[in-house]
Amino acid sequence: MDDRHAIPFRWNTRRFLSVGFVMLLALPLLQAAVPFVSERPLTGAEQKPESIRFSLSTWRDGTFTQAVEQWFTKKVGFRPTLVRLSNQVHIAFGNDASMSGNERVRIGKDGWLFQNGYIASYEKPSQNLTDAQIAEFVSALEDLQGRLRAQGKAMVFVISPSKAETYPEFLPDEAIEQRKKYTGVSDLARLRKHLSESDVVSFDSPAYLQARRVTDPHVRLYAKTGIHWTYQAAFDVWTEILQLVNREYGTSWPIPEQIAVEYDAPRGTDDDIARLLNLFYLPGEAEQLPYPVVRTNALPLEARPRILFAGTSFSRTLVHSMCLSESARSCDYLFYTSRQFSLPDVRSPASAGNHVPMRGHRLDGFAAVDWNTTLFDKQIVVLEMLEVNVRHFVYDVHHAALAALQGRRPATERLAARPRN
Repeated sequence: MDDRHAIPFRWNTRRFLSVGFVMLLALPLLQAAVPFVSERPLTGAEQKPESIRFSLSTWRDGTFTQAVEQWFTKKVGFRPTLVRLSNQVHIAFGNDASMSGNERVRIGKDGWLFQNGYIASYEKPSQNLTDAQIAEFVSALEDLQGRLRAQGKAMVFVISPSKAETYPEFLPDEAIEQRKKYTGVSDLARLRKHLSESDVVSFDSPAYLQARRVTDPHVRLYAKTGIHWTYQAAFDVWTEILQLVNREYGTSWPIPEQIAVEYDAPRGTDDDIARLLNLFYLPGEAEQLPYPVVRTNALPLEARPRILFAGTSFSRTLVHSMCLSESARSCDYLFYTSRQFSLPDVRSPASAGNHVPMRGHRLDGFAAVDWNTTLFDKQIVVLEMLEVNVRHFVYDVHHAALAALQGRRPATERLAARPRN
């Protein structure tokens, strides 16, 4: 080949590669300015970048530079794709995945997903409480239950289950080996003992689900990709709670009737971990989960009970089951100590797993709770506690409710104080 033609060819190749490289670098900026590719947004809560404010002081102390960096990190084009690619590579090499904030997720056998916190609690169940502390908690529950019963209200203390404790066979082998080294008596075991010796009306969901697995090894109580029990398991637990209320308090609230079961891909809370992981695809085989089909021929709306739920995110699935069966008139839901949700009129969603809209507002503890509309008008009170969170004692909602009841005048005094026409 003539050298006179080779030089321009090499020059054209270099120029082509240089232009291509510059264009590649410019694509994220172009996507951020004028999105030309539709991307699926990331799932989960993200902290918004601080507004950029330039001044001599922010320039000197580095605040301006940090704000620009944070803004660029959040706004750069193709960020959802790059985040998913990074997470996918991370998991491909067997590392824990980031779910939300500081939450980490470990992939167990057959693609089962477990939050690290639940695995740690499985490996070494908590032994943080003294018998005196547990006894005081149970005594306070008895006191609250007695005061509510005197006003014609039913109270049930519910222990909700851990996925790791319910399906330990899908945990990583190192977690199972670590559990074998555990000795002593856990806080949960001692709480169960105190409850059995008390008059507290309680429902032990972990024990109930374990018994279900013994009688039916193929029953699906958790999804591979979810944090919470399946909608079918939540509905079964809700039915058991209502039956318990009728037995212990002499009531006759209608018991929901399941007429069929449909199988579908995970939806709602059944794939909440998977959505928050922000991956292209999950390892393991896809699954079909059971969703209850329920007959809604309950009492007329005005004759159904008003219900208060207080507890963790597991209570939300109980609220969903209550709505699915239309087994209540209205409800309030105290989510930990941070939010209060209200459902003035209970209506069934289209099907199990569909979103149930609830009005909500933020709380800073229970001081701002209006107990007149949250507790005093209710017929059933459900206090729910996760089995791995015994030390939190239902986040002291029982003490707040007791204080509200103790400060309330007897019904005879309230009636006498009403203005006469």
